Amino acid sequence: MPDDVPYKDFMNNDESLKEVLMNIHKYGFGIVGECPPTEEKTVEVSERIGHVRPTFFGKSWGFTDNEVFDDTAYTSDAIGPHNDNTYLLEASGIQVFHILHHDGEGGENLLVDGFNAASILKLKHPDYYEALARIPIRAEYIGDGHEVISIINLIQENKITKEIDAFRYNPFDRALLSHTSFEDTKLFYKALKALSAEINSPLNELRMKLTPGRVLFVDNWRVLHGRNSFNGSRVLAGCYLPKDQLNSRLRTIAGLNIY
Repeated sequence: MPDDVPYKDFMNNDESLKEVLMNIHKYGFGIVGECPPTEEKTVEVSERIGHVRPTFFGKSWGFTDNEVFDDTAYTSDAIGPHNDNTYLLEASGIQVFHILHHDGEGGENLLVDGFNAASILKLKHPDYYEALARIPIRAEYIGDGHEVISIINLIQENKITKEIDAFRYNPFDRALLSHTSFEDTKLFYKALKALSAEINSPLNELRMKLTPGRVLFVDNWRVLHGRNSFNGSRVLAGCYLPKDQLNSRLRTIAGLNIY
């Protein structure tokens, strides 16, 4: 697990920025510590990597379990591992989480490396892996005056390297599979069941308790996130960043040659 990088160092020198970028690249997430616990500072520290990507949730969000959106994040319920924005034509590349206040119990954050889960599936069931990379599915967000739909592959491979490029797993957003053949439908759900078993295996889980001041940056194209249920008053701030910004910074600041 990567170490926290102090907020002042991260904001003021490129070596600390590079450390966070490399943590995201290596582990799928990075953490900046000692950040002032406000939504404004959460946006500021995020913009050190790149511009914030607004969605219909706003440029950034500071929310509790007030259910203002038709989304499980706006409740106090436990949330299983998933990727965000699967219903968008291009999902956000980084998701930012920052607990501003919590005076109760629970709410531990859950992270699962989707690339690792897919790699295990490929070793055990290569036919299932191929099915999930080939069979398109429909993802949607319908509610609150929005009807956002995209056609995606749960596993996406880089067209040059042929390695896993993006992972788009979200049972909450997945629509009915009504456009495939009977054979592909059976194969897809068998493959999905096997993949879900890997994702939900305790061996693939990392849980952590975020506290005010610790800003978590998650590669949303790779790492699934969730949380335990909680009680008490809990305020979370966050935002999204485009994948292009992460890759650009990895090339220019970290010196990586990535596609």
